[in-house]
Amino acid sequence: MPETLQQVIARQREAPGVLDRLIAGAPETALRRPPAPGQWSAVAVIAHLAEDELSSSWRYRQMLEHPGIALPSFDQDEWARRGNYPSWDLADALDMFRLLRQANVRLLSGLTDEEWDRWGTHAERGRMTVADLARHMPEHDARHLAQIERALRAAVGGSACAD
Repeated sequence: MPETLQQVIARQREAPGVLDRLIAGAPETALRRPPAPGQWSAVAVIAHLAEDELSSSWRYRQMLEHPGIALPSFDQDEWARRGNYPSWDLADALDMFRLLRQANVRLLSGLTDEEWDRWGTHAERGRMTVADLARHMPEHDARHLAQIERALRAAVGGSACAD
């Protein structure tokens, strides 16, 4: 049975805390060390989560205000390069992700059934409703949380660094 929208909102609400627990106690050097050349460090992944949340904030609001709007995609590697993700302050990245996610959860928590069905046309995914995007975000979070866990394990020589 698919998750209800209230369950999706709950998973979105929980993500910043899950992220905090994942990186708790990890040394700064481990958080900044990419697992391999050309891959993102934990800090870079967190910067991506923050900027992707910014993009999602815009997409939700545009679909609600302008149903049927075109939703351009973005090149995450280009954003990482231009944003210089490795140089981000960890606390700033965490704060940005947390604050934008809180704003989105607040928005989603007040939507009507009709508003959940408003949509846009994503450049890569095609027609996407507000509900579709909301359902996508916890999966996006999970992929990147796993990526952070792998990066931290690689940075500390294969041992787990946080429960």
